[in-house]
Amino acid sequence: MFAFGIVLCACQEKIDLDLKNAEPQLVIEGIVTNQPGAFGVGLTKSKLYDEDNTPLFVIDATVWISDDAGNTDTLSQVQPGIYVSQPKTGIPGTTYTLKVWHENVLYQSVSRMPYPVNVDSIYYQEVAGFTDPNDLSRRSYVIINDPVSVPNYYVMKTWVNSKLRGSVRVYSDRLWDGKPRNLRAPGSDLEVGDTVTVEVRSIDKSVFDYFYELQQNNGNMGQPAAPANPTSNINPKTLGYFSAYSITTITDIVK
Repeated sequence: MFAFGIVLCACQEKIDLDLKNAEPQLVIEGIVTNQPGAFGVGLTKSKLYDEDNTPLFVIDATVWISDDAGNTDTLSQVQPGIYVSQPKTGIPGTTYTLKVWHENVLYQSVSRMPYPVNVDSIYYQEVAGFTDPNDLSRRSYVIINDPVSVPNYYVMKTWVNSKLRGSVRVYSDRLWDGKPRNLRAPGSDLEVGDTVTVEVRSIDKSVFDYFYELQQNNGNMGQPAAPANPTSNINPKTLGYFSAYSITTITDIVK
């Protein structure tokens, strides 16, 4: 299991990995967004299954991020295992390439930043509990206007009173291309007066596949007992992902 936070990019994920007793592997988490801040990459090493969760930060790597306009940024290590660019904002429609040089291996990944989706509104719905129909839970949903004739993929996150709530949710528009769509946001048990912020990330197909596999593993009800690691979009194959994504957010107070 690994996680990293980059304050400038306001990004933090928690990803469970089936490491068993495999040899330690490089773990890469790289992001480029359309928000002001910086490009960021977190580098750690995986640990044996029965070891503690203290991160093994990688401090001796060289990291670059380039775009299809010929610009290249060499990232600086601002704390152990955390590499960031100078202040920079990603541009939707641009393709970005991540390169990481570590232990005589060059790891590479390519991700194209989709254009942000329009989020129309947010609403709430009370849902009966699975075992007790009188146990009602208030959930949030957003209505998005999906672009026409373009494959779109989304990751959604929710903050309630500034605290991250629930796991990420991923969606593909394969069956509803170009139509307004109501999507359930992560998190439940909302209370009147809560401030809810839903973030919709527009991601590319390879990142969708990664998070979809992760979501399936996290929701597999324990079967199999040791789920497989999600397929990385980094070559040569290692753990983690690189994503250039655009963000749309909506904030509301539950009434």
